[in-house]
Amino acid sequence: SIAFAIEAIHILGGAKYSKSVDCVAPIVIGVVCQTIYTHYVDIEMHFKKTQIVAIGTLLAALLNISLNYYFIPHYGYIAAAYTTLASYLALLVLHFSICRWKFNIYLYDDKFMFLALLVTSIVGWLIVMTYPYTELRYALIVVGFISFVWYFKKYFWFVKQKFL
Repeated sequence: SIAFAIEAIHILGGAKYSKSVDCVAPIVIGVVCQTIYTHYVDIEMHFKKTQIVAIGTLLAALLNISLNYYFIPHYGYIAAAYTTLASYLALLVLHFSICRWKFNIYLYDDKFMFLALLVTSIVGWLIVMTYPYTELRYALIVVGFISFVWYFKKYFWFVKQKFL
């Protein structure tokens, strides 16, 4: 979605919303944080520690409101995307820490999930930097897609053999 944000916004909203493309990367990275932190929330829910989930959500909401109060007057609506990312990242760190140190649970491949977040962030920001250079962005998308398929070719071969 970061890679084709300019085109998507142009189709869905037109030139009137073209500046909102600056919000896409932090929102997408925030969604990745949200996806990861829900894994840890599931553990807390399994142990019926719903108060922890509620407190974490309340703290993140207060953080988001505070950051919005300060940054939106200075930077406009784009700040809301970044403050939301910060809030989701805080939730991720909080729930990860609780599962790791309070419950002493190592259920997930944490290194993989945090590496996926890091790679998504780096690639996302690299793509954002190519927004002014459409041909370069498309070339990077093609190279990235080919690299992804090549790296996971054994998986694709397995799926093809198993299901097709």
